[in-house]
Amino acid sequence: MAVEARVPVELQYMVIEALRGHRKPLQSCALVCKAWLPIGRRNLLYDMAVSKKNLSPFSSFIQTTPSARHLCRRLYISYQNIPMEDIISILKLLPNLVDLECGTLNTEGDDGWCERSMEELAMVIASMKNLKHLSSSGVVEYRRGHEYTPPKDFPP
Repeated sequence: MAVEARVPVELQYMVIEALRGHRKPLQSCALVCKAWLPIGRRNLLYDMAVSKKNLSPFSSFIQTTPSARHLCRRLYISYQNIPMEDIISILKLLPNLVDLECGTLNTEGDDGWCERSMEELAMVIASMKNLKHLSSSGVVEYRRGHEYTPPKDFPP
């Protein structure tokens, strides 16, 4: 009679969760069996990074995979050359973000578009109910010569 060794599911999950942040091993674990796919996927999508280089594939993935939207908890955005409207549309699709880290915001501009975009970005971030940590490495100039005042409907 063959003895089958079984590892408790809780222990399997602990091992997979310990791999969070290590993409290649997590990808392998997610492909081991059907039971490991959800926990592997959850850990793969927990931490995401967006830059100009991967903006289009990331945006397409988030738009076409509704189940992935709820799995992303931490997001790093490198703002270098990414249009603010793209950043805002991505953030609107990620309701469960807990941690948002932003690279330097480059908000130079005198046409008013930038001010409207910053206000919309602030409103989107303020509406993120699960957000516990927000950081930015800085803001490069907000409308030269103008003092910023938040819109009247901006939450306190």
